[in-house]
Amino acid sequence: MRQTSATDLSGSLEDLLDGYSGCFDVIYLCHVLEHFGLHEIYSTLAKFKQLLREGAGQIYISVPNFEVLASMYLAGVVELQTIVRAIHGGQEYEGNTHYISFDRKLLSTALIGSGFTHVQEYKPSEFLPSGITDTSLYRIANRLVSLNIKARA
Repeated sequence: MRQTSATDLSGSLEDLLDGYSGCFDVIYLCHVLEHFGLHEIYSTLAKFKQLLREGAGQIYISVPNFEVLASMYLAGVVELQTIVRAIHGGQEYEGNTHYISFDRKLLSTALIGSGFTHVQEYKPSEFLPSGITDTSLYRIANRLVSLNIKARA
């Protein structure tokens, strides 16, 4: 994981599991999950679940919403060059490539298949602390382009 000013802990998932298994009440992944490979999604989500307190911990996930992005493109609202970074990542540094796209059904299925429950959408404006904005609130052509899903461990 990449260290930023908003990051509390940084390291590989395995590093975090070694010292923090079952320790967290909340994990927030904002435009992170799409950077894992298609065949890693279930195991990656299961590892994040291990970090959460069983039955009480929650994961909040924001990813580019492929359904919204594709519908905007197909309707002629935006050109591909406007949404290509949201679909494939900015690719300006190593690791900034998207390996999978999500819609609500795919992300919900992956969460349930990884042992999460109570899967539902959330409004980032009601979750984020006052004064904090991130890509979960990003708009293209005045439409929110992130899928925001939460689930319980």
